[in-house]
Amino acid sequence: MSPELYVAGKRILGFLGKYHAVIFLSLVGLVLAAGIYVMYLVIQTTFETPIVTTSTISDFDQKTIDSIKNLHDSTNSTVTVDLPSPRSNPFAE
Repeated sequence: MSPELYVAGKRILGFLGKYHAVIFLSLVGLVLAAGIYVMYLVIQTTFETPIVTTSTISDFDQKTIDSIKNLHDSTNSTVTVDLPSPRSNPFAE
């Protein structure tokens, strides 16, 4: 083994021995940041709102329009409810 290669290896091992904690924590931080970014991208593409066209509004025919016009308000009491005769109303006093 040449002396230059031995000196270079000694320097690299000395650098790694001195800064191994900083290198490890930096790599862990980068992996966590990348994971969070990927999760953010997945969530953003999953919850995109679909574009709704208004073409369904033009599909009303005259029968549907007449049915909507004939709807009554809840304050109108024209409809009476006939209860079956053997049963009593539990909500009546």
